Amino acid sequence: MQAADELKRETINRERVEEALRQAQKLEAMGRLTGGVAHDFNNLLAVVSTNLYLLKHLEPQSAETPQMAAIDRAVKAGTKLTRQLLSFSRRQPLLPEQLLLQERLPDMVELLGQALGSGIAMETDLDANAGPVELDAAELELALLNLALNARDAMPDGGHLRIALARAASDPALTTDQSAVVVSVTDSGHGIPEHLRERVFEPFFTTKPAGGGTGLGLSQVYGFVRRAGGSVSLDGAPGKGTTVRMCFPVSTRPKPASAAGEAVESPSDLTGLRVLVVDDNDDVAAATLALLVSMGCNVRRLPSGDAALALLTAQASDFDVLLSDVVMPGAIDGIELTFRCRTVSPRLMVILMSGYSDSLEKAAALGFEVLPKPCAPQTLARVLKRAIQDSAPVAARE
Repeated sequence: MQAADELKRETINRERVEEALRQAQKLEAMGRLTGGVAHDFNNLLAVVSTNLYLLKHLEPQSAETPQMAAIDRAVKAGTKLTRQLLSFSRRQPLLPEQLLLQERLPDMVELLGQALGSGIAMETDLDANAGPVELDAAELELALLNLALNARDAMPDGGHLRIALARAASDPALTTDQSAVVVSVTDSGHGIPEHLRERVFEPFFTTKPAGGGTGLGLSQVYGFVRRAGGSVSLDGAPGKGTTVRMCFPVSTRPKPASAAGEAVESPSDLTGLRVLVVDDNDDVAAATLALLVSMGCNVRRLPSGDAALALLTAQASDFDVLLSDVVMPGAIDGIELTFRCRTVSPRLMVILMSGYSDSLEKAAALGFEVLPKPCAPQTLARVLKRAIQDSAPVAARE
């Protein structure tokens, strides 16, 4: 009898492990699919957003028209959607920093209150002694916004939303046994049936009616937390509300000294900067070249890493900056080109840009950082300004 019970328990445990593996494989496959779609869409957004910026400067009288405003809103909405897709698929370039969430959450919560409206009462419970974590602050804010909007939709007649921060000794879901910081978001809404809980983190899965949501909110939360080295779980029952817990490992790295905020550089500061642009997409390259020219740069464009390496081998001193896409045709992609440039021209500033790439994880592991597409002109100007001030080869960051 005891042997039969043990066999039954072992069978149940094995079935749970196999189901978890199938779910992880399904999420990975869906992540690759959605990431590929987002790559092409981000290139389109880069063309639209860059040309919109140029039009506003070429035709200042039209900058504030309703039509321009509508295009700008559409670009921002599209950028948010692709960011959610790429966050789920773990191919969104992140910009992590060491944060004390007890200091950053109050401002984020205030923004959430504006999005939720007066019908929902908010409360917070923040542990003042929670340890530091390393997160992308923009991704955390987006995750909290997605959770808050889901909670709002689950409470059409109003209710309560509670955001709590606590330190835990450890979390068995994390890959390490170090202590953890837990951010929980609890609503008093209608809850989620048990049979749907395993699916809620899938991209495009939604229980809302047609037109009521994209199904990307919780998938962004899942992707962001996992990329931050954490775990995410969901609890609740129909009629009893829902709690989503995001658990992050406490950072053991010494906190860096705070640096003064960088001012956005004006285009005139870039006059005479010599930039080699490497991008195989003609429309993206044309828009990027026009933007750089408007900033005062001297620009040349090549369509592949192979061609860029050949030119730099012969004429490295002709350029101050290499601005390269990551994925390109030929034997040399943007990452390999960066390696080769360290030999050919060690003082050349290299900036990588990408809308999506399977190589982004490799780039992060090698210490490279990538500017996302679409990239705000002000961000690109600030990074290019740094190229003038720093003659050593460094990776660009937003």
